[in-house]
Amino acid sequence: MPTHPTPLRAQVLIESSGISEPLPVAETFTFRDQATGVALNDVASLHNLVTVVDAASVFEQLGTMDTLVDRGWHDVAGDKRTVAHLLCDQLEFANLLLLNKCDLPYICPTSHPLLLLHTCYTPP
Repeated sequence: MPTHPTPLRAQVLIESSGISEPLPVAETFTFRDQATGVALNDVASLHNLVTVVDAASVFEQLGTMDTLVDRGWHDVAGDKRTVAHLLCDQLEFANLLLLNKCDLPYICPTSHPLLLLHTCYTPP
């Protein structure tokens, strides 16, 4: 029988906003501070990368030719990536997809976002 209580294991959910690029979020766990030598992965581990898919607008976003700069989502001059590129990166990098607003009615049942994600996404 242990003489001291077992430490609690905390779990933290980091929500990095709707236009987040997944790779920099994941790389945060491997960055080691030069001054202290401490890295986030010394005290925490990354278990999942979740992408929340807005079922109401996913097809519109995948079909747009707007760039990130056009929408004011990225301020690096010369960045030619489109909103669709970012969405595809988010879908590809995630190991868990959360489909939001899937209760809304759709005009054509064959274009339901769940069908698209089921067809295109294979979890790691």
